[in-house]
Amino acid sequence: GPRIALLVVLVGLQGAIGWWMVASGLVDRPDVAHERLALHLVTALLLLAALVWTAMDLGALAKGRSKIEGRPKRWVVPFLVALTIQIVLGAFVAGLDAGRIYNTWPDMHGQWTPDDLNELSPIWSNAVDNPVAVQFLHRWFAVVVAAGALAVAMVLFRAGAKRIAIAIEVVVLGQFLLGVLTLLHAVPVGLGIAHQAVGAVLLVVTVVGAHWSMGGARNEPAQG
Repeated sequence: GPRIALLVVLVGLQGAIGWWMVASGLVDRPDVAHERLALHLVTALLLLAALVWTAMDLGALAKGRSKIEGRPKRWVVPFLVALTIQIVLGAFVAGLDAGRIYNTWPDMHGQWTPDDLNELSPIWSNAVDNPVAVQFLHRWFAVVVAAGALAVAMVLFRAGAKRIAIAIEVVVLGQFLLGVLTLLHAVPVGLGIAHQAVGAVLLVVTVVGAHWSMGGARNEPAQG
């Protein structure tokens, strides 16, 4: 059906973007373009989210539901947009090696707004190409995402999805802590991989919560 076609297209697109990203490291530079890295990561996570959603649909069908009957709750789109922005910023941090500078928290070497925060012109380009500004945005937007995730968890908990809510709380707090530790230790490989992996887990549990909120998993066992 259309969904299978979409998944096939996403897989093909992911492969094409992956080659496009790698190609950026074959000319005049040993590393890949961070913008392409971000696009590659977002496409991969979009594919992951689509697979999780499809799996939950199939699970609902197996339990006797014909289809999802609800509409997205008000929190779904804003939170997923915020999470996507944070993921893009994280890819920029990785691509620009921005995690290897200003390795203090919560301040940045004794400053809250470093002197080189807006050194590029035009000013908006700092959010994309200035490692200092990219790290600044990623570290503080993490607070916004964490607060949003806790609010989403509260909504889900009150609606009866207690296990999903607790999972979101645990994952987002773990991710925040991992992010701080990764920064303080200047991105050792193990912590960097863990930080990326838990970010993907946060997306998965958020998609599960969104699916549940739309009525797609109402036949799951009662959650105490």
